[in-house]
Amino acid sequence: MSLEGDSGLPSEDISSLTDAQEQALYIIAIVSALLSFWGSSNIIYMVLSSKKRSPYRRILLGLSCCDLVSSVAIALQGFLLPNETSQRVWAFGNDTSCTALGFLQQFSFSNAWYNGSLSLYFLLTVRFGFKEQQLARRVEPFMHILSIGYPLVTATIGAVMGVYNEVLVGMGCWVYDYPHGCGCNPEDGEDAVCCESIAISWVFAGIPAMIIFIVILTSNIMVYLHVRQTIVRSRAYLHSSIGASAGNQLNQQQTKRIKAVATQAFLYVASFLLCFLPTVLLRSLEMRHFHAEDEDTLYPLLIIVSITLPLQGFLNVLIYARPSYLVARKDFPDQSRFWAFRRALHGDKVQQRNDVSHWRSSIKKVVLRSTRRETAINMEVDKHRSGLIAEFQKSNQSTLEASGDSANPDSSAQFRQKGDLSGEEKHASGKMNPSFTTGDAGCATFPGGSAIETSNEYGGDEGEAVNGTSDIRENGLDLNDTSSPAAEEDTAARQSYDGSTTDSTWNDEK
Repeated sequence: MSLEGDSGLPSEDISSLTDAQEQALYIIAIVSALLSFWGSSNIIYMVLSSKKRSPYRRILLGLSCCDLVSSVAIALQGFLLPNETSQRVWAFGNDTSCTALGFLQQFSFSNAWYNGSLSLYFLLTVRFGFKEQQLARRVEPFMHILSIGYPLVTATIGAVMGVYNEVLVGMGCWVYDYPHGCGCNPEDGEDAVCCESIAISWVFAGIPAMIIFIVILTSNIMVYLHVRQTIVRSRAYLHSSIGASAGNQLNQQQTKRIKAVATQAFLYVASFLLCFLPTVLLRSLEMRHFHAEDEDTLYPLLIIVSITLPLQGFLNVLIYARPSYLVARKDFPDQSRFWAFRRALHGDKVQQRNDVSHWRSSIKKVVLRSTRRETAINMEVDKHRSGLIAEFQKSNQSTLEASGDSANPDSSAQFRQKGDLSGEEKHASGKMNPSFTTGDAGCATFPGGSAIETSNEYGGDEGEAVNGTSDIRENGLDLNDTSSPAAEEDTAARQSYDGSTTDSTWNDEK
C-alpha cells in the first residue's frame, strides 16, 4: 500500500517498494522467526529438563528466552504498524500497538547483552581458569542483571516518553521522529523543535552495541591466543616426557579437547555477528540520510536483514547440539544424520530405528555370516575329503602288500610318501593362508583351528576425550582442563590409554 505524493508525506519518506516486495519481506521474516522460535524452545527444553545446572546453561537459557521475545516481535512487526499513517501493505495496528512493538524490539536487544555475557564466560573459564562455583557466585548474577535490566529499563522509559514510532527504512517501530514532527531547519525559525531520536537511539542501543562488540572480539582473541599457546606448550611437554611417538598420539587428543571449547565459543560469536551486522549496517545507512525513497536500492540488504535478524535462536540450537550430534554420529554410525540430530536434542529418549542405513548394515551382517558359514562348510568338506584320500591310500597299500608286487617294490612307499607330502603341503598352505572370520574385530581363525586374538593398543573412544566438566559434559566440552594443561599431561596421557590397555601396557609404552 504505497502512498502517493498527495498523501502529505515528503517525497523522500514515500517507500519505493512495491506491494509484492513488501509482502516478500514479511513472509521471509516470519519464516525465519518461526525457525528461531523452534530453536530457542528446544534449548529451553533441554536446559530445563536436564538435572545439571551451571552458569553456561543458565546464560543460554536467558539468551533463548530473549530470542523467543525477539522472534515474536519480528513475526508481528508487519501487522502492528499503525494503519492510519503507515504505508505498509499489511499494517492493521494503531499507535498503541506500535508502542508495544517498539517496547518488544528494544527489550529484544537483551540477546545482544547475553551474547556478550557468553563470550565473557568462555574467556573467564578458558583463559583465567575460573571454576563453575566461583563464576556462579561472583560474576553470573551481574551478567543476568545487566543483560535483562538495561534493555528492560530503557524499553520502559521509551514507552513512557513516547519515543517509539514507525521507522521509514525497513519495517518496525522503534526510536524515531521524537518529538513528533521535529526538525531543526533554519528556515523554520525559532519555533522549530530539534529531534532527539538520534541521541536516544545511541543511548538505548548504539553505545551498548559498541561495548558488546568490543567485549566479544577481545574475549575471542584472548581465547584464541590462549588455546594456541596451550597447544604449543602441551606438544613440547609431551615430546620431552613420554617420547615423540606417544607424544604425538596424546597431543592429538588433548588438542581436540582444547579446540572443542574454543570452537564452541567462536561459533556463538559467528552466529551473533551474522544476525546483527546486517541490521547495524542498515541503521547506519539510515543515519547517513538514506530514506524510504531509497528502499528499492537497499532491497537486497532488506532481504538479508529479514533472513538473519530473527534467525539467532535457530543457529544457537545447532551450535548447542553440535557436540552431542558428533558423539551420536560416532556411537551410532548406522543411523541417519537426522536421527543423530534428534538424539542430540532429546537424548536417550530417541531410540534406534530401522532406517535405510540400518537395513544396509543388517544386510551386510547377514552376508558376512553367510560367508563365515560357507567357509566353515568348505573346511568340513576339505577335512572329509582328506579322510577319504587317507582311506584310499591305506586300501591301496594293503592291496599291494597282499599281492606282493616285486616288479615295483617301492611303489607303496613312494605312494605313501607322496600322500604324506601332500598332507604336509596342504597343512602348510592352511597356515600360510588364514581365513578371517567376521566375529570380534582383530580375531583371525585358521583352518588348523588356531586363533590369534589381537588387541587395539590405542583403544578407547576419542569422542569421549572431549567430555569435560559437569556444566556441558553432554555437549562434549572441557573447560577446566585447559586452564593448566601442563600440570595434567600425565593424567591426560593415562586417560587416552584407558580404552583397551592395562597398567602394564601403559608402563611399557611409557
